[in-house]
Amino acid sequence: MNRNRSPRLAAVAIGVTVALAGAACISASNDKAGGSNLKVVVLTLADAEHDASGVEPFTDAVKELSHGALQIQVTLSWRQGDPQSEGGLIDDVEQDKADLGVAAIRAFDTVGIDTFQAMQAPFLIDTYALEKQVLSSDLSAKMLEGMSPAGLEGLAVLPGYLRKPLGLTRSLVSASDYRGARIGIIPGKVAEATMLALGAVPVAYNAPDVSSLDGIEAHVGVIEGNKYDQDATELTANVNFWPRASAVFINTRAFDALTAQQREWLREAGSQAASAGLSDLPQDNASPGDILCNRGLTVVSATDGDLSQLRQAVQPVYDDLERNAQTRAFIDEITAMRDEIGNAPDTVSACAGSSEPTKTTAVTPLDGTWEVSFTREELLAASTDPGEDIPANYGHFTLKFDRGDFEITAATAGGSESGTYLLNGNTLTITVTGGCCPGEVWSMVWSIYRDQLTLKGGIPTPLRVKPWTRVGP
Repeated sequence: MNRNRSPRLAAVAIGVTVALAGAACISASNDKAGGSNLKVVVLTLADAEHDASGVEPFTDAVKELSHGALQIQVTLSWRQGDPQSEGGLIDDVEQDKADLGVAAIRAFDTVGIDTFQAMQAPFLIDTYALEKQVLSSDLSAKMLEGMSPAGLEGLAVLPGYLRKPLGLTRSLVSASDYRGARIGIIPGKVAEATMLALGAVPVAYNAPDVSSLDGIEAHVGVIEGNKYDQDATELTANVNFWPRASAVFINTRAFDALTAQQREWLREAGSQAASAGLSDLPQDNASPGDILCNRGLTVVSATDGDLSQLRQAVQPVYDDLERNAQTRAFIDEITAMRDEIGNAPDTVSACAGSSEPTKTTAVTPLDGTWEVSFTREELLAASTDPGEDIPANYGHFTLKFDRGDFEITAATAGGSESGTYLLNGNTLTITVTGGCCPGEVWSMVWSIYRDQLTLKGGIPTPLRVKPWTRVGP
């Protein structure tokens, strides 16, 4: 499946700044007659990260929308070295130490803001397709409203990568593997409750020292970047705790002091940054996973039974979250979306030489030739990604399965992709080796009824717009 890809904005190194915290800076340039021809309002933004790439789409959009009249000065590495830096950053913005902030949504319940907890419910949002759908709905706006009582105005929820278990001294595949294990988490009440429900000891950790831990929850990019894999036992490919989404917000007093036009620029910039982030999300974790494989990390998969036991073990977390009527309603909405998309978690590919099979070798119920046709309008009705709106993604398609090998051909637009597939119960995992997207891994749920093949999951939309019809061997 061809997709337009939005390039990631390059990180801009911004040093720790000394700014007028909590107050907007206004500057003016004078024309030759001595009159002012430009007034620039500069707002400060606190960011605990070490580079500005995460918040840069927002700050760039503010500058572009305002033609430079409103600008954001970012202070990086906020509260550097503090394991509680995210919660502390939120408090600092509340206390006017910065005008704006960006923080992972996992931290907001540590300062009494619980409206993001549904997105952190364990194993609920475990595909990028579902994260995209949740953040494309009105749920994110409803969650942002929960900041108001704390004196904050939410501007946007930015998507993030799925967090997985990395076993440092042991495997973290089944629920029993967690019992008594010291698991590193970034502070958040849901993360802490999840590890306790699994029988683990949650430990707030601060990168890069993880030497005292049995495992951590992290996304593959962090694992690769901090080299956590060097002394690790294995990464569990298809277990995803929650997404590392983040929120951009502003102190209400600073927000109210702006003009209506300036407030609109901030809101529109938040919307643009969220949309850019959604377009930039991967289909899965395959690429960082390949880097880890090349460095020798073992990648394993939980069985359907393991996944079921993990979900059962964290039921007390859901019982507690759902005591809050609003959180329960949010969870119900996300669950309905999940049921519609499919419930096979996104996975990283198994490493070469791993004990995990990467290809089916026997004849399967999928073997044969399948066809489907659909229009551009039908594609757009099923898609949440504007980048998929290209001619190669609609028309007539042929899909062939043959003992672990697959090929899909776009008969209308031309072109094909090929690779291998692995069948595990009702889960189908396709690894692309040829065509536009080599290295991509598509994990989906499949079902066949009267020679109609239905595919669901975090996969390219053309695979799931309509059921495929069997047309031959």
